Amino acid sequence: MTTKLRASVHYNDWEGTAAADGTEFNALTAYLKSKSLLLPGELLVGVTLRSHLIQGNHPSVTIKALVAESRDYDVFAGQAADGAHRNIHTREMGVSTDFLLSLFKQFNFALTLNGLDLEEQDIIEN
Repeated sequence: MTTKLRASVHYNDWEGTAAADGTEFNALTAYLKSKSLLLPGELLVGVTLRSHLIQGNHPSVTIKALVAESRDYDVFAGQAADGAHRNIHTREMGVSTDFLLSLFKQFNFALTLNGLDLEEQDIIEN
């Protein structure tokens, strides 16, 4: 099965964007290598987080690494810019949300009601 890298849920009542700053020591890549989730000749190119409520209103969270068959970021980025087909696979990380967030210096995501394009809107901070 294949999917596209776009956040989507059943109804998409809310949509948005996300951004993060990695740690100085690239902790996410190091963690994946230590768990044999990133093998020689592979490059970490992304991460996904999916949450859904299960019985009893407890969230179930699935975190996956997006791994490409490439040794070099610049080569991969050049291929991506040229529209070349790339083999990207997911690897379930089996970590908590808190652990994932600890691998970043900063993490921010913003959601708006579907259909409201507020990305360029000035927001008054209180």
